[in-house]
Amino acid sequence: MAAIAAIRAVRVISVAIGVSLIFAAPIRVWATADEVDELTGLLEAQAGVAVRSDFPWKRNIITTFFWIGNNRNSFTSTVNYDSAWDQRWHENFGGEDDPNNRDKDFTPKNFIPTLNPFYVALPFNDVKYPELAKRWVPWYSRDFKKRMESVCKGKWIAIHYNGRVCFGTWQDVGPFRYDNASYVFGNGSVDTPTGAGLDVSPAIRDFLGLPGKAKCDWRFVEANEVPPGPWIGYEEQEFIVGLQKMLREAGKKLPTAAREFKLKRFGEEKKVVAEDALPMP
Repeated sequence: MAAIAAIRAVRVISVAIGVSLIFAAPIRVWATADEVDELTGLLEAQAGVAVRSDFPWKRNIITTFFWIGNNRNSFTSTVNYDSAWDQRWHENFGGEDDPNNRDKDFTPKNFIPTLNPFYVALPFNDVKYPELAKRWVPWYSRDFKKRMESVCKGKWIAIHYNGRVCFGTWQDVGPFRYDNASYVFGNGSVDTPTGAGLDVSPAIRDFLGLPGKAKCDWRFVEANEVPPGPWIGYEEQEFIVGLQKMLREAGKKLPTAAREFKLKRFGEEKKVVAEDALPMP
């Protein structure tokens, strides 16, 4: 009798747990009107301009960090080595974005990246799911050019943590999912194994002072709403490095004026010197 009673007790507990799981309220990811006002106020204070775009804020999103070159080994090439939209992400960036060897300007210490180190991953791939992209991406009709070219890559987002706002561009897909358009663009739930809905780069982690796992708020912003900061100003360097590569292939070298140039980041100066081994034109 005692055994039967124990079995019945287990069944009651199992049913109770099952009911609680079935009827558990989903975790809210959208912001209330008051939260929108508060967060947008913080955003505008840092941006120094009125934020006109009406993209919604995502609240209390579990945020983890990843980096270009993460988990690279001789057996596999991971999504953190080649991004969903850039098969040479590691090469184009200039190397591994080592999270443990950083400079004061939020860049890797051993080289100057030629792409913006303030990057994020969100769990939707518009190239892989074009029909979902047409339905969900607010700027799809405005920005679409051709089938295999992403309209999401490079989109700016603002990230809030503990009263501080950082800006970065969407450069990869994840964590875990590739198809969650309803969360990224609507009011859908995150629905990942760890609950994480945003991956950020080491630069964003360091700027915001994030621990290994944190809850952040984020939203899309237009490019003209992004204020000056360490996330701006890589275009000149990317252009010169690209030009240097092109001239190298042509058997020439950069002009003297472009061979040595400086980048300023938060009062720090870095100097990039082009290769002197190149033959003169």
